[in-house]
Amino acid sequence: MSKVSIKKINGTIKDTLSETLDLIGGVLNFVSPDDRVMLKPNINGVDCTNIELVEALIQILLENNVKNIFIGESTFGNKHITEKFFNETGYRALAQKYNIDIVNLNASEIIDVKVNNPLIAETIKFAKDVFEVDKIINIPVMKVHYATGVTLSLKNLKGLLAPSEKRRFHEIGLDKAIVDLNNSVTTHLN
Repeated sequence: MSKVSIKKINGTIKDTLSETLDLIGGVLNFVSPDDRVMLKPNINGVDCTNIELVEALIQILLENNVKNIFIGESTFGNKHITEKFFNETGYRALAQKYNIDIVNLNASEIIDVKVNNPLIAETIKFAKDVFEVDKIINIPVMKVHYATGVTLSLKNLKGLLAPSEKRRFHEIGLDKAIVDLNNSVTTHLN
């Protein structure tokens, strides 16, 4: 497994992201031009993934002939709140700028997925779109959280869940439920 923990910005965000990806073999080490790729930023109001970082990643993917990409997210609440955040944060405009889709996973068909080696949840309800992609690139925000201490790439995947599952995770035990979530879906780059 390759990893880069921290890279100080040197030049533009795109330059630094490109250098960082090169340190782990380049973006094509994780996705191929024929893949359908979901970018999964955090788009929950003020604590969003830096939109400049996501734009830089889109540019790098397009420059490497990865053309079938989209942004996917389901915020807390419902599909209307997700649409509101897409518009208010600039992510809808970003998707339009690069002619890529932005998918409201809160408006998706819901499927039940059996958890591999469950700690607390035998099945988890996901947006069906999650399982119709070849690769997922998870782009979380590093921040503190009242229920888990810190949120990183593992918790960011809650944005792939049906709205009812987000609430249920808190009821059954968030930390173990997040482990079950990550045992049920594969990300290819975080």
